[in-house]
Amino acid sequence: MLVFPIAFDELADLESLYPEADAAVEAAEAELTELGSESAPARTWFPETFIWTLVPINDSGAAELAVTVPDTITDWRAMTFCTSESHGLGISETTNLRSFKPFFVEPTLPYSVFRGESFPLKVKVFSYLKQCMALQLSLMDSRDFEFLHENVRFTLCLCPDSAKTFSWDVKATKLGKVNFTITAEVVEQEDVCTERTAVVPESGGKDTVVKHLLVKGSGVKGHAAAEKPASQNNFTVGMDISAVYMNPFAKAHKDGKGACTKAEGQLEEKTHTSFLCPEGTSASETISFTMPENIVLGSERAHISFLGDIMGTALDNIDELLQMSSGCGEQNMVHFAPNVFITRYLEETGQLTPEIKQKAIGYLESGYQQQLLYKHTDGSYSAFGEGSEPGNTWLTALVLKTFSQARDFIHIDEQNIKDAASALIKSQTPSGCFKSVGKLFNNGLMGAVEEGLGLSSVIVVALIHSGMPHSDPVVVKALKCIRDLVHADTGSPNLYSLALAANAFAVAGDKALRQKILKRLDKAAIISDDQIFWSQQSKQEEDSLSWYRASSVDVELTSSILMAHLTKSSLSSDEIKKASKIVSWLTKQQNPYGGFASTQDTVAALEALALYATNIFSKDSPDLQVSLTSKGFSQNFRVDKSNRLLLQTVELPAIPQDYTLHVQGYGCLFLQAILRYHIPPLRSEATFAVSVQTECTVPDASRFPVTIRARYTGNRVSTNMVLIQVELLSGYSPVAGSLEELKKMPLVKKVESKAGQVVLYLEELTRQPQTYTFLVEQDMQVKDHKPANIKIYDYYMPGTGIYPSYAVSAHQSFVTPANCHHM
Repeated sequence: MLVFPIAFDELADLESLYPEADAAVEAAEAELTELGSESAPARTWFPETFIWTLVPINDSGAAELAVTVPDTITDWRAMTFCTSESHGLGISETTNLRSFKPFFVEPTLPYSVFRGESFPLKVKVFSYLKQCMALQLSLMDSRDFEFLHENVRFTLCLCPDSAKTFSWDVKATKLGKVNFTITAEVVEQEDVCTERTAVVPESGGKDTVVKHLLVKGSGVKGHAAAEKPASQNNFTVGMDISAVYMNPFAKAHKDGKGACTKAEGQLEEKTHTSFLCPEGTSASETISFTMPENIVLGSERAHISFLGDIMGTALDNIDELLQMSSGCGEQNMVHFAPNVFITRYLEETGQLTPEIKQKAIGYLESGYQQQLLYKHTDGSYSAFGEGSEPGNTWLTALVLKTFSQARDFIHIDEQNIKDAASALIKSQTPSGCFKSVGKLFNNGLMGAVEEGLGLSSVIVVALIHSGMPHSDPVVVKALKCIRDLVHADTGSPNLYSLALAANAFAVAGDKALRQKILKRLDKAAIISDDQIFWSQQSKQEEDSLSWYRASSVDVELTSSILMAHLTKSSLSSDEIKKASKIVSWLTKQQNPYGGFASTQDTVAALEALALYATNIFSKDSPDLQVSLTSKGFSQNFRVDKSNRLLLQTVELPAIPQDYTLHVQGYGCLFLQAILRYHIPPLRSEATFAVSVQTECTVPDASRFPVTIRARYTGNRVSTNMVLIQVELLSGYSPVAGSLEELKKMPLVKKVESKAGQVVLYLEELTRQPQTYTFLVEQDMQVKDHKPANIKIYDYYMPGTGIYPSYAVSAHQSFVTPANCHHM
């Protein structure tokens, strides 16, 4: 097997190649890959990694791989790793491939900007031809951005061994990905090149580049609740997030103090989900999109998506189920485990097409390799790997179970299975139950772990999935201990532990005890609006329920009980009806991407939903006629077995407004309505106290420190794992050395720098204040800076976060010291 990676070494300093211009031209003509010609499409594909794939080789030991070279003007560096049963591991020498054009343009943009910010879009034009050329350089007009001045078409004379730079001042006006299309074309114009004769090349006389820019709205993403009144589905505000906006870089007052100003607003993202099953008749639902009076003008947008499969949204967004950082061993599982459940569901229902299988297996292989980074020498796994803390039994059990299930689809080294099982067996006590080892970052589950019932149930399920027979002494002793704990617990039970125990007995084949536990759990069920769910907290009144706001623990609890209900050879119609009511509640907790609040609940819920979808699947359905109507708007769709996995999305033309969905036919329609807008920051009870401070000792400084001080103020002793996500100001990047220093600070488990932000992973926060500082430096000029946000939250309770911000002065490079505190 051949592993073939290619990454690029970008020709950042292209001027340094000018002494070899003639050689470069000859090479382009003789052996290098030429990009584009007059008839070639625009250059739009600029990946950082070109090839990373497995290639089987024949007996000759040779293999060929036909690929399309990306559009980047660069040197690609490639090497291969080859494995053989008889010869072991082989590593090739590195080889180069230069993708090149004798004449091309290179635009320079920030990674992202906020709406309303402006920046100079700089474009360099390079030529390695042996003659001069007359060129016209243009930037295509667009409704997505504005020119601060007139849109100029530049005419220039470009001769060998030269490069010229031009720029347009533009302002970002539309949210989302904005395309900038730049074209340089050779023209026949005699008065441009006055000192030397200009030529028109036979080919390659035009280069068009399309570069994308992410335009963000100022403010942070809130976790809003969409409450459902009895009459219809209305989106109403239900926020419990504290947001404090501080501007330590505001324009200086005469007294030298900084000013605190508001950001553009906080992003509200609200989700309503429904599962409509007309079963030969018709079903309808009216959704009313309403917004508060203080909405940021022009920020509202909404769409409705629907498909014929309950797993379709998760499948379509498998790489972004969580809109939060996932840089540790526990969070990586949210990208790995759901693929197993979804792939098995599609395979068992005959829907696993080659295209879907290729996508799913790609994610599985990537997730598997990534998870091995967090493996300890004793076979266990922890959130941050060897050297950070002991392996965690809870995470190790999840890894063992998922690796065992993934064996049906990808190669899993059996030694990794054996090592994880061995690590778990070592934690078994003489009673047969298992003790907790290592850090469990979600302390909302501590009760289940401390008493042994929940943890032991999870480990037994993992061991059985790994192939350990039910008669093995480890399994026999563990089941006896779990049985004894269930019988001994006659008081107020830990619902989560009981749910896990029900699952353990279901997997072990003990139908009687599984059913007995489920009856106990049914007594604690909360039934509301034809939905069923469970909560670790006291029963709630119907009118207080909210959607997409359930706690991570409640989602995982309800999912575990659903799994126990479904884990049997056959289900009666009453059992399916009951499971459907649980599913109705679960789907309403989904985020717009098919995931849930955090890691463990997403894994548990998607496994349960996949099992439910498998049980109710019918090859003859769906066959649905769907109509979406509103005032002055009507659109019809069809959902059948040929497109049941196709996510169909309708952008709504007008909000606020009511939209009615009518469904006729057979089968079920899964729909999500997504409403997004910005509002001014809200203040409410928060569980963190935070201050953001900056310092600058000289004017015109392009480098300055960002200092965050944070402590926990809630009613627990400490938090779960805390993430501090620092959004970088447009045009700024972190100083690498200062990030290395951050890693040495107390409670810091990991520091990530990626795509416009720095992320700190903290083991926890207590009432003891912690201070973290790193440096940022300006690498691209941006004007009219908007505040950048700092998001601090408990990973398992994201609704308890606090969101300060910081900004730059109206004077582009002048930074004003400030002390805006919220401690």
